[in-house]
Amino acid sequence: MYSTKMSAILVGSHPFGIAFDSTNGNLYVTSLNGRTVSVISGLTNTEVNRIGLGSTPEYIAFDSANNNLYVTTNFQSNAVSVISGQTNAVVGNPIDVGYFPAGIAFDSTNGNLYVANHGDAANRGNTVSVISGKTNTVIGTIPVGIKVLFN
Repeated sequence: MYSTKMSAILVGSHPFGIAFDSTNGNLYVTSLNGRTVSVISGLTNTEVNRIGLGSTPEYIAFDSANNNLYVTTNFQSNAVSVISGQTNAVVGNPIDVGYFPAGIAFDSTNGNLYVANHGDAANRGNTVSVISGKTNTVIGTIPVGIKVLFN
């Protein structure tokens, strides 16, 4: 049974994204300024681990097919870091995606993750990177954005 006690849980500075791991009942909270991901036990409502990423973590998604969490590390690395939900440790090297990755979502029907890359001042971006959850590699890039029509 999950605890209903509601008290403050201290995580790193500027909490930003959150994901729930349905296999272990943990919550994962990104800390934008702290450059960490806090692991919060759903049973005790306490922080049980803090994972350092070395880059600015923003959004996070849980992949129920492989029990990994995928964290967009936006401002500095244009990459996605992978965290094992079993060991609460970073897995391998970050996955390079497009410029300024923001939102991320997992598709349980095909095992892929989709990362929205909003671009930079040079207009590099406006894409969605497709990551295979099986191989942790980018398998495609989809152009998106506003189509500008000139008269």
